[in-house]
Amino acid sequence: MESITEKTLEVDRVEHVMEVFGDLDKNIQIIEDAFNVKIISRDNEIKVSGSNEGVLKANTVLKRLINLVIEGEIITKQSVGYLVQLADENKIERVNDFCADYVCVTARGRQIKCKTHGQKKYVDAIRNNDVVFGIGPAG
Repeated sequence: MESITEKTLEVDRVEHVMEVFGDLDKNIQIIEDAFNVKIISRDNEIKVSGSNEGVLKANTVLKRLINLVIEGEIITKQSVGYLVQLADENKIERVNDFCADYVCVTARGRQIKCKTHGQKKYVDAIRNNDVVFGIGPAG
């Protein structure tokens, strides 16, 4: 029988917790289902319990989601799914790079950011090379 691990994350503001959880806790359900963990929020704390590996992965995703909310990003089902996929594939280092830097700023001051690791690689290639070819429907 596998032992149960529990970790607690403290968040500065309850509003940030609410944004991470999403409407009807849909974002948290995605994380719970993916890593077979239980996530509970009490005030400004988020408790994650389950297997050691599941808790570690869920904790990593939650930390990045909290940072994204603090940075003013809107959390979508797609961004949660993408972070879960990266953590599940043991690409934890890429989780922290998700939406880490911006490409440009709009006239209204909104930052345009890469949404996937592939987009980040493409933007980095543009920044570091004189000529870059993009092939495919988005290129």
